[in-house]
Amino acid sequence: MERRVEWTDAVLLDMRETFEFYDCRNGTSKYSKSLFRQIIVSINRVAINPLVGHMTEYPHIRYVVVVPNYSVFYHFTDDIITVLVLWDNRRNPTRLTYIFRDSDPTYLCEDATIYK
Repeated sequence: MERRVEWTDAVLLDMRETFEFYDCRNGTSKYSKSLFRQIIVSINRVAINPLVGHMTEYPHIRYVVVVPNYSVFYHFTDDIITVLVLWDNRRNPTRLTYIFRDSDPTYLCEDATIYK
């Protein structure tokens, strides 16, 4: 069963900023388009089988490595895949913890507590 895919505003903004950076740096949109296609292919696989991604400490959040430098974190239910984060794997992983802690608690399956 293929699930519906939803994208958070934060991930759409991150994607746009990432693609604009590479377009400017490379002087062409070739890499950005390739990265976008690979993200879509990965998410389409996840929509068919959400357990294909790697586990995280949160029971319904997983991630797939799109290309060596980027991963996509997503939340899944029986009906919906919610894409939460486009993560540059070269970043400090501690920052990712704060991103999840500040996200909607329904994705984390825990009580609402904002950590700063």
